[in-house]
Amino acid sequence: MAAGIRVIGIDTSEAKRKLCIDVLKCDAFIDFATCADIPAEVMRITGRGAHASIITGGTAAAYASWWESLRTGGTMYVQLFFAKGAS
Repeated sequence: MAAGIRVIGIDTSEAKRKLCIDVLKCDAFIDFATCADIPAEVMRITGRGAHASIITGGTAAAYASWWESLRTGGTMYVQLFFAKGAS
C-alpha cells in the first residue's frame, strides 16, 4: 500500500499475475478469464468498492461493467484505444 492506496490488478495469465504482484506490487490480482463476477470480487476485496478505477482494455467488453466495481462517489478514468476491427 503506497500513500494509502490499495491496487488491484485485473488481467489474465500467470505472467500478468506475477507482473502485477511481484513487480508492480499490486495488493491483489483478478484474472478476468477465470473470475465469474469481477465486480463482486472487487467488492469482496475492498469491502465497499473501489475509490477509483483506471480502465485501459482494448475491447468494448472491458468497459461493460466496470462501473459496478466502484463505490458510491467513485471515479472512473478511461483510456480508450480499440484494436482495428474490435467491437
